[in-house]
Amino acid sequence: MDSQCSSSVGSRATTGGVGNINSTHISARIESYEGGEKKCISDVRRTFCLFVTFDLLFVTLLWIIELN
Repeated sequence: MDSQCSSSVGSRATTGGVGNINSTHISARIESYEGGEKKCISDVRRTFCLFVTFDLLFVTLLWIIELN
């Protein structure tokens, strides 16, 4: 999972290089915005995904019960 995080940082750094701005300066700026630890998915997004997953499972269970 670290490779996905680092590849997304690298892709943002290479696509953001315009004119005379070098990619090391951009990648340093991006890493400073991200903070000390690298997260691939935010806590809010992870919570939302878990909620949607369990909601879909619950609705599926209710449909199975209704059909029986």
